Amino acid sequence: MKKFNYLLGATLALASALTMSSCDDDNINVDDLIDTSFHGAILVNEGSYGNNNANLTLYSKDGTVSAPATLQGMGETANDALLASDGKVYVAITGSKAIAIASITSDAVPYYSIVNIPYQPRYLAEYGQWIYISCYGGYLVRLNKESASVDQTIKLEGAYNLEGVAVMGDTLYVCNSYKVDEQYNYIYLNDILTYSLKDSKLGPSKKTFVNPNRLTVMNDKLFVLGFGNWVDIPSQLGLVDIQTGETSFIANATRMCKSNGMLLFANCDYVNPTSFGMYDPLSGQVLDNPLPKMPEALKTSTVYFMSTNPKNGETLIGVTDYSNTSTIYHIGQDGALVRKFDSKGINTNNAIFIN
Repeated sequence: MKKFNYLLGATLALASALTMSSCDDDNINVDDLIDTSFHGAILVNEGSYGNNNANLTLYSKDGTVSAPATLQGMGETANDALLASDGKVYVAITGSKAIAIASITSDAVPYYSIVNIPYQPRYLAEYGQWIYISCYGGYLVRLNKESASVDQTIKLEGAYNLEGVAVMGDTLYVCNSYKVDEQYNYIYLNDILTYSLKDSKLGPSKKTFVNPNRLTVMNDKLFVLGFGNWVDIPSQLGLVDIQTGETSFIANATRMCKSNGMLLFANCDYVNPTSFGMYDPLSGQVLDNPLPKMPEALKTSTVYFMSTNPKNGETLIGVTDYSNTSTIYHIGQDGALVRKFDSKGINTNNAIFIN
């Protein structure tokens, strides 16, 4: 792991000079500074409900997975993470109402600190010196990276339980997912809220699919996953027209990620075999069977995350059974399996590539 740690430390140090905005699957990509081979990834493991066993594990180029003792026990449910431009990994720990800030450098012992926040965090986005955090209860929390402290909490009018966030320009887009009535019935909403990061003002909302949950920005386009109502409204992937506010349907899908200039998506409806598709944002066409060489086991597995290395086009696909450590499939650019491995964490939901 010494080679992995050296490369990781070099990349994070260089990343601190960059300015970036992150959504659920953005990764630091330092072009032309090191070679384009696959060096490794930080795996984000949300853990099992109520056990305070969220953790980060490290996957190296040679297939080694390590679980440093100092990156364990982060709290309950690591829902999202991003590698920010200061070279630190920020992790939203939902059940613990906390943000873990991990420092993973060339030093032998990585570590993390905890910042408590007043609400349950869900997703993270970076803008300038801040990390914006969507929270249950309809709040945005702003974390100052320089002081590692909360400097603002914002109650969004008409917001209930917030999920996915994304930044485009000076605008934050955030999913307004659901509310609970006095009889404890879940009422699923269909709003994407807009918040001006420049003026600190709530903008017009955009109607979209039921239960919007994930957002991704690619080529100045905003994509959304609406999870439906878990009964008769399925999960849907769509393209949001940020001018008109309309969402156009692309396909039924439960996970998505940017992949080689395209949008790779998977659909796990727990009834039919898991399927994959690819959306071309230039032509607007959906390409079926983008992974013709994929392992047969993926067709009967619950895909919990997908993330493609922007440097070399290789993809990690994580599956879960919700109780045991996750299995990760490392897929090469040609679609063939490079290796299958154990993540050493439960419910792995994200991979941050280190190039």
